[in-house]
Amino acid sequence: MPAARVRLILASVLFAAWIFYLGWLAWTTARPHIQLEQKFAITKTHYEVLSRSQFLVADMDIAAEVNDQGIITDYEVLWSADGQEDRQIALGMDLSNMLKDSDLEGVHHCLVPLVRSRGSVSVATLPTTPGFPRRWPSDQTPSTRAPVYHDNDQTRAQEREIRKR
Repeated sequence: MPAARVRLILASVLFAAWIFYLGWLAWTTARPHIQLEQKFAITKTHYEVLSRSQFLVADMDIAAEVNDQGIITDYEVLWSADGQEDRQIALGMDLSNMLKDSDLEGVHHCLVPLVRSRGSVSVATLPTTPGFPRRWPSDQTPSTRAPVYHDNDQTRAQEREIRKR
């Protein structure tokens, strides 16, 4: 009888620990935001995930300031493969199509992975992943899909994690 009682107590403690862990996960992850002002709305908090493969093929990561037309007006180099921070190479670059494709129209600060080629830069496209067939919209192919991201603390932390700095 004492062995059965010990097993019951051990199982109860493990069950309570598991329930506590699930509660902690539920508490620390994104929760709905309830707005009670003029109109009632429940919205889920947005968590944006960067494409690791897109950032790994990039030669330079920048935090760009974009005007209403989608043109880069200023930027900060967050990481460069060769350590050079060319301050003029991406100025005037048009991101309007990428902003539209990424549902970021009207956003004025974005995180952009760039690829250098022959003295100019372009947004790094999503590379194909071996063994993972993708279905693309009819007007897009893997070579034209180049998402850009919100520039906020959460996406910068992901970019730093990718670059391990």
